[in-house]
Amino acid sequence: MSLGFLKRLPPLFGTGGLTTAGTSCRMNDGAALALLCSEEYLTKMERKADVRLLAVEMSGGDPLYSPRGAMQAADQLLERMRLSYEDMAAIEFNESFAVIDVLFARRYPKLVGRYNTFGGALAYGHPYGASGAVLLLHLIEAVKKHGGGYGLLSIAGAGGVGEAILVEIFG
Repeated sequence: MSLGFLKRLPPLFGTGGLTTAGTSCRMNDGAALALLCSEEYLTKMERKADVRLLAVEMSGGDPLYSPRGAMQAADQLLERMRLSYEDMAAIEFNESFAVIDVLFARRYPKLVGRYNTFGGALAYGHPYGASGAVLLLHLIEAVKKHGGGYGLLSIAGAGGVGEAILVEIFG
């Protein structure tokens, strides 16, 4: 899609708005599964984990700027864990609106190559009820592609809410 084409799309929410069919994701069906279990269960089943959940964070922000909730939650999680975006092998944000990509790229231009490696919701849609698991599966594959390490996943919710998780993925 070219910038010229995007400029010709009508705004979805009134005259002068910036949200168009080209800058927001489409709703679609989807399914994904992520199994969360204890180390005790893995031992009992004679299995080894591919991924370890290290931390979670939820934050609330300004409801008028709800897309910023994803970055706010991720920032808080990384600060608490004494890590940085540069420590991440891969980063996945649910960017149901293009502004989330723009915010990330402006703040971390050198990390864009680690961000939404397989495309985000603008590329493949936003299957409600499955987006988190889809993002996690993409994150796992992206980190494995880098030989393992830390992965960061974050989602913005309505009303300024953001949720983030930090995982360690074993190559």
